[in-house]
Amino acid sequence: MAKPIELITELHGKDAERFVRELENPTPNPRRDATIKRARELNISFD
Repeated sequence: MAKPIELITELHGKDAERFVRELENPTPNPRRDATIKRARELNISFD
């Protein structure tokens, strides 16, 4: 299997504020929400 790659990104100022705000309060996206709902119903475990 491929090894994961670590990606480090630094955000400063307004970019950081906007990024965190969008993570905490994502814009409504019905297609994304439907996909996430279907994925949760699959109950896949990677243990």
